Amino acid sequence: MRNIFIVLLFIGCITLTSATGLTVSLNHSHNLSKDYEVELQIPFEIHNDETFTFYNITFEENDFIRMDKITKIDGGQYVLVNATYYGNVDFDGEIKIKGEYYSNQGSSSENYVVDVEYEGGAVTPCQLTIIEGDTVKWDNLAEREIKLVNADTGSPIATIDSGSFYEQTFNEPLNLDYYFTWLGFKFSNECSIIAQDDYGLITNPLFDSQLNLDIQMTTPPTTLISSFLVLDYNMHFFESEEGAFTIKNNGSELALDVHITGDWFSFSDNDFDLEAGKTKVITYTIKPEITLTAQTDQEYNKTVTITGNFNKMNQSFNIYVLYDDIDSGEDFQGASFYNWFLEFCEDNPNDRFCRDPLGEAQGIANEANLSQEQFRQIIEYMFSQEESFNIYKDITKEQMTKLAEDMMNVTGSQLFTRNSVERILDDKENNYASILLIFVLILGFGALAVVGALFVITKRDRQKKFIKNLYVYERKPI
Repeated sequence: MRNIFIVLLFIGCITLTSATGLTVSLNHSHNLSKDYEVELQIPFEIHNDETFTFYNITFEENDFIRMDKITKIDGGQYVLVNATYYGNVDFDGEIKIKGEYYSNQGSSSENYVVDVEYEGGAVTPCQLTIIEGDTVKWDNLAEREIKLVNADTGSPIATIDSGSFYEQTFNEPLNLDYYFTWLGFKFSNECSIIAQDDYGLITNPLFDSQLNLDIQMTTPPTTLISSFLVLDYNMHFFESEEGAFTIKNNGSELALDVHITGDWFSFSDNDFDLEAGKTKVITYTIKPEITLTAQTDQEYNKTVTITGNFNKMNQSFNIYVLYDDIDSGEDFQGASFYNWFLEFCEDNPNDRFCRDPLGEAQGIANEANLSQEQFRQIIEYMFSQEESFNIYKDITKEQMTKLAEDMMNVTGSQLFTRNSVERILDDKENNYASILLIFVLILGFGALAVVGALFVITKRDRQKKFIKNLYVYERKPI
């Protein structure tokens, strides 16, 4: 049976998480430490600040701390709790404590109005507690068509036209977390509606409490060594380069939570454990974060850092970014725009532009040079030039398809230049062409996906061969 360390905490400094309901008393001046694979006991008090009784008090479901369920706490009373922290990771945060109470408030059939504005993403009220049978109406004051989205599933609940509304009657107890999007862009904070049962045992988040903890793991140290094959790279700002290195646990103890960081770097695996004597191959991708011409034609020194229960390791890389004329707009990479779209669809799989899966091509969604916020600002500017958001309603499918084909045939490479785009726009008599450009790019993504998928397969094959020969070449240990 494992040893159990008892941490005696002075019960004194009281932290109140709400003005009413359940509250927790705990001395937060203690920094707690926990040995790996050894349980930690944490005593604290739960107070019932209400006049009525709470039942079935326990932690919200989690996989690192537990407590015996408290059958009941009468109004004005408290209970001493001994919680057990059994997780084997650092923790700095809060764990919610929930309780139930009896309600006989009955159905009220009330109507509530929630105002939604685009500027500032204001949703008023954002947090709402109602009773089953009540109705909520969302008024769209955003002056554009918006979507109400379920935050838990990502699925759209309703599309609300400008100046219109959507209403829903909550006929059963439930918690609804939601937010709003415009053209797939999330513009509001996440809000919630809590529909309570009109009779029987119910919960109310306003009465919940929380236990705040800062627990640091203590682990026996070990020794790691790493080997890198390539440390010098020459590349364009819009390109990415791949490589690999090995990490070996040369000590006698388990390496815990091996964490790898590096500016411009992303890694195939991170925050992993490595047994003594074992070796792990890590692949990486280098993607320069360059936005100005003046930042090209320069050499950058970037460092990869590896940390854990061993001495910190640093490895320097020399990355030369070749000259590119970014400021004039002559170097606009269509592939980066495409990859941004794939990243967008990963976050918004139910958006109308993302419902047709792109398969293997999703794997290359890591080279975007344009942020979603920048892209949204572009779209907002485009739409601000028209009185209506339905600017393309009179454009036929054939016209849009032709425009898309023109875009795809401008060049045989993956680069769209500013001059090419301007030439296409000059050839179009339709005044909407400049605004339709964004939708044209989206239409062209389907064709680019095929090219992207072939690109991914080729790079993966090359990467496999690279890893296969990893142990053959001379290594450069840190």
